[in-house]
Amino acid sequence: SWQKDHGIDSAHAAAADAAADAVETAFTYDYTSLDAHLKKAQKLMTPSFAKEFAKITPALDQLAPQRQIQIKAESRDAAPIPCGTKCDRDKAQVLIFLDQARRTQDAQTPTTFGSRIRVSMVHEDGRWLVNNITAL
Repeated sequence: SWQKDHGIDSAHAAAADAAADAVETAFTYDYTSLDAHLKKAQKLMTPSFAKEFAKITPALDQLAPQRQIQIKAESRDAAPIPCGTKCDRDKAQVLIFLDQARRTQDAQTPTTFGSRIRVSMVHEDGRWLVNNITAL
């Protein structure tokens, strides 16, 4: 009950909502607009994680146009991971079930695949930002 009394539950619920939106943005892209995709995704990240995220750009820039890849990501569910006795109102770990529908030049019917990811969120300057993404 102390977590509810100190606003941790509501803060972490807000972090989960922000994380769900952010990963949809980060994992949805079209081969024709990769630069715009990167800029849009990085606005939802801490500066340090935005730099890490940009490291995937060269591989994506090479492969996506070659295969005309389009991916639409959808967060199926997002929930804060319990923090036990080490809770912070400005930091949260979020578990997300993410579906991605991928279309390529070879297959106009999308192939859908699901994944689980853990997203580390931090509250800075009045908003929740992605600080790390880990595949599970």
